[in-house]
Amino acid sequence: MAPSYDKSAYVKRIESANIDMNDYPAGQQVTYKYYVGRYHLFQHQLRKVVSEDYLDVSCYTLYYCIFFHDYPLLIMMASHVDCQLLQSRIQAEADLEFAFRRCTKYHYENKRHIFIHLLTVKLILGYIPTPALLARYGLTVPFADLIKAMLSGNVAQYTAVLDAHMEWFLRTSNYMLLRERGKVVVWRNLFKKVYNITRNPTRNGPPQIRIDHCLIALRLSTLDSYDYMDAESLLVSLLDQGYLKGYIQHYLHIVVLSKQNPFPPVATVQITTEVYDESLNQRDRDE
Repeated sequence: MAPSYDKSAYVKRIESANIDMNDYPAGQQVTYKYYVGRYHLFQHQLRKVVSEDYLDVSCYTLYYCIFFHDYPLLIMMASHVDCQLLQSRIQAEADLEFAFRRCTKYHYENKRHIFIHLLTVKLILGYIPTPALLARYGLTVPFADLIKAMLSGNVAQYTAVLDAHMEWFLRTSNYMLLRERGKVVVWRNLFKKVYNITRNPTRNGPPQIRIDHCLIALRLSTLDSYDYMDAESLLVSLLDQGYLKGYIQHYLHIVVLSKQNPFPPVATVQITTEVYDESLNQRDRDE
């Protein structure tokens, strides 16, 4: 039997060796950065796939059951450390960007394959590709509709696009990443739309949104029967993660938003461990 290797430790040992990439051929540099980029993309990104209630692997073919249990990169997702999410994504973006730019136009299929993973991390980090770029690599389907749903905050449509192309997203190893982390961006965009529609520019004091308005938007966007606590929990999570700036006034059933940039660009959000701290209310009130 072949020996078993800790793939994550193997990658870390290579990175800590301070290897000069210029000592190696361009093709090897691209290959190395591609795989290391994928390692960082999946590291700490998701909880154990088989433990998620919404994904029953028994519903899938033997191929996909093996995929979920044995795919080496996905196994490394068992350790979910929110405080390391941002660094992992930034490193994944840098490595995949390196591989994409160094891969020549004469290796179109390889370049396209790299771009699929680079595009995934770019979307989660808040960068949107142009339609022309999607078309160049034959990715208008499914990404154009997915991006449209993400930007509009249409949760039901976002999920529908993912599920309609589930087999393709599974083959490219991006389904769970886009479903778990990409949907956070969709929630953020949905509540920003609520804010833009309901805000009163003539009102004195900090901006705010009503939680019941968010609940209505959730029900319309998801076509699901969310209740008030669901809406509040989602808002707390987005506040914790930095996608919204402000605090909840529970007795008034509102979210008081920061006067300065209440919805920071997704690309600037620095994700930390989710611990909602009521003591920060005064700080946000003063901003």
